[in-house]
Amino acid sequence: MNGLKALFPFLKHGALFGALQKRELALRYRSSFLGNLWMVVTPLLMLGMYTFVFGVIFKSRWQGLANQGVSGFAIVLFSGLLLHTLLADTIGRAPALMMEQPNYVTKVVFPLELLPWVSMATALVHFAVGLVLLLGVMALIMPPLHLATLWLPVIVLPYTLYLVGLTWALAAVGVYLRDLAQFMTSVVSMLLFLSPIFYHRSQAPGVLGDVMVINPLTVPVEQARRVLFTGKPPEWGVMLVYTGFGLVVYVLGLVIFQRLRRGFSDVM
Repeated sequence: MNGLKALFPFLKHGALFGALQKRELALRYRSSFLGNLWMVVTPLLMLGMYTFVFGVIFKSRWQGLANQGVSGFAIVLFSGLLLHTLLADTIGRAPALMMEQPNYVTKVVFPLELLPWVSMATALVHFAVGLVLLLGVMALIMPPLHLATLWLPVIVLPYTLYLVGLTWALAAVGVYLRDLAQFMTSVVSMLLFLSPIFYHRSQAPGVLGDVMVINPLTVPVEQARRVLFTGKPPEWGVMLVYTGFGLVVYVLGLVIFQRLRRGFSDVM
């Protein structure tokens, strides 16, 4: 049990984890006029912009949903953007995560390894709001919803572990290498366009389609769309391999973080 708590610090510090997560959500929209409504407005604005550019101007259509026109493309696009936003909200801000909390870093007894999970929990709240919007629109435009949609947590869980592992590593390295924060801004954008969010992977030229599997977004995006739009369960072989990689990245990220954290206070 102690080993499990060491791997998943929110189990050991449950009350602190809950308090920090509520605090981060409150601070995110403090002093804004719309408050928590931004959790709904932001994804809708993002969806509208990308849909207009790719669906209206470039007249993109999704394979198998061409008869749905722009609305079908918008829904498929939104499903991928939700997963990318989860990535952007975690590893995108990871290099600056420790620098944003200097008071916690200087406290010897504070469990710093908890902060990436707090960041992930906040991102998951936004993801959940977006997912409810997506399912609501799907129910109106292309009913009924597939029963296979219930497999989504199985797809999102290993993706979550993958991202937390990367967040640990990036947060630790970011304390020593300040340029990493600027670099990750470009990486997050690259991962968006080098994943099958705006297009089907089969449309990628040459071996690029196979190389795209390295992108942590590719498998979750493809498998989520499989359960949402085809009604089929996830490809279990693919998910097993991805989960294995996710666990390796998760453990390695924690090891890197724990090794490097010893010098945080000296550097800051």
